[in-house]
Amino acid sequence: MSKLDKFLLYYPKIRKTNSWEPLSKKTDWKKEMVFRPSWLMKIVMVPFLIVGLIFLKYVTYALVGNLLPLYVSIFFLFFVMFLIWLIMWFGFLKPNYFYKITINNEYIECGKQTILWENVEETCILTRGGGKQTNKYLVIFKKDKTICEFDLYKFVILDWKLATAIEYFKAQAAIQDQSD
Repeated sequence: MSKLDKFLLYYPKIRKTNSWEPLSKKTDWKKEMVFRPSWLMKIVMVPFLIVGLIFLKYVTYALVGNLLPLYVSIFFLFFVMFLIWLIMWFGFLKPNYFYKITINNEYIECGKQTILWENVEETCILTRGGGKQTNKYLVIFKKDKTICEFDLYKFVILDWKLATAIEYFKAQAAIQDQSD
């Protein structure tokens, strides 16, 4: 947290998932819910990728046609390939942002990390910043005193919907444990 954030009182806000009143009283939940990242960012990246590939085509044409000196063409070729790689990495491939959240009555799975409900002490949603710079995180406190934090940057999830799903499946896991 920066000094400017402290001066402007932009302290992170943490809210337990059980503090949201379930806005929908639906009882016909699926066996599991899957939350995926938004496709909007991927769609926005496609035109940049196409422009980069067109530029790559012209640089390759300039290299083959000897229109530019060899070292300039090779520099531009590698520069354009690097820009295309950056677009692909941040737009499509970065595993910190592009993972799915699967919730059912046995576990919650975020990316490649699976956490059983019996190991979960508390779940919260952390909000940092404000306005356009708002970042949200799913925070899971485990019984062994470890904390798992998952960035919800690329997700278009309403907080209450995620919180309601977590609390519903957490309650189902508790009911299942009591019956066993």
